[in-house]
Amino acid sequence: MGSKCRNPPAPIQRQLRQEANFGCARCGCPILDNAHIIPYHITHAFLTEDMIAFCPTCHRIADDGHYLEEYLRMLKANPHNKIKVGERFLIEGKDLIVNIDNSLQFRNTPRVLTINDFDIISIKKIEGGFLSLDINFFDKFNSLIGIILENSWTVDTTLVWDLEYKPQHLIIRNAPRNIAFEARIEKGEVFLNAEMYFKGHQFKMNADGFWYRERNIRLSEFSVVGFPQGISIQV
Repeated sequence: MGSKCRNPPAPIQRQLRQEANFGCARCGCPILDNAHIIPYHITHAFLTEDMIAFCPTCHRIADDGHYLEEYLRMLKANPHNKIKVGERFLIEGKDLIVNIDNSLQFRNTPRVLTINDFDIISIKKIEGGFLSLDINFFDKFNSLIGIILENSWTVDTTLVWDLEYKPQHLIIRNAPRNIAFEARIEKGEVFLNAEMYFKGHQFKMNADGFWYRERNIRLSEFSVVGFPQGISIQV
C-alpha cells in the first residue's frame, strides 16, 4: 500500500464508493479516501481494480504497511457495508430529518448551516438512503484546514485529525484546534453536535441549539420543513 494520491477522476471515485457501499471497506466509516492496493508509484495510474475505498484512518494504517495485499483484496471483494448492513450510515425513511441535538430540527433541508452565504455544513440523501456530507473546517485564524466534499477528504489529513466511527455514529476531532463534529443516526433521524469556527470566532451546535459567539447569536426551539436552508446568518 502506498502513495497519498487521493484525487483520481470523479468517475473513479464514484465507482470505488459504490463498490464499497458508500463506506470504508474495512470499518464502514462514511468519510473516504481513495487508497491504492498496488502503490501509485508502481502503476502511475488510477486503476479501480487496484484501488479501494478507505477512511483516512484505515488508509494511514495501510500506508504504514500493516495490511497485506491479500487482505486488501479480500476487503475490496467483501467490504464492511455489504457484510454488516445494519451499521451503514444511511436513512431508510422517506424524509431526511436533521436535529441539532434535541433543540433544532430540519426536515428535507440540505443546507444545514450557512454563514455569509457560505455553506459550512450540508447533508443530503443520495442513492439507497446513504448520507452525503459537505463540511468546511476553519480554525480560529480563519484558515481553511479541512474540507469534506461528498464524503471525501479533498485536502491532506494529518495525525491531528481523529476520526472515530461506530455503527451509525461519526466523530471528527482536531483537538489542538478545539474543533469537533459529531453526527449520529437514531431512530431514522440525524443528530448533530459541533464546535467549529468561522471568521475566527467559534460557533457551537448542541443541546442548547446554535450559538455564534461573535454576535452572541443564539437559536433554539424551532423547526424548518422543506426549505433549502436551515440556519443562515450574516456576520
